[in-house]
Amino acid sequence: MCRYSLAKEARDIEHKCTTITLDDANAVAKHRIMNHTFKKPLVTEFDCPRIITSTIARLRTEHLKRMKIHPDKTRSYVQCKHCPDLQLTPNHILECPTVATKLLKMGMVPLRDSLRELLYSPDAPRIAEAVIKTFDGI
Repeated sequence: MCRYSLAKEARDIEHKCTTITLDDANAVAKHRIMNHTFKKPLVTEFDCPRIITSTIARLRTEHLKRMKIHPDKTRSYVQCKHCPDLQLTPNHILECPTVATKLLKMGMVPLRDSLRELLYSPDAPRIAEAVIKTFDGI
């Protein structure tokens, strides 16, 4: 008789997934706490020439014009004309000292860690303009 009542109790209990990882909990907490008023501007929202919007899109997606994707899914890039021993990777484009110099001349203070985030800000066209002036397009 006892086993029948235990089986009935087990059927009556709501079965919820109890395997929540710490990452899941953090994601839910951040989503609830985060201020949702910030909107990342779309490339199409910038009022600027197409070369600048396409440069912003290339930097955001890390898909450059002269990049080669090999069958083993690795990528190779052309050499940087300002740093001959380095490839012109998306990260190097934003970290190149020549780009930093151009940004300083434009009145921006380039902080290496936040340039990737600035690609999603209203300052993105200015960064793209500095990249175009430095590398003649990417």
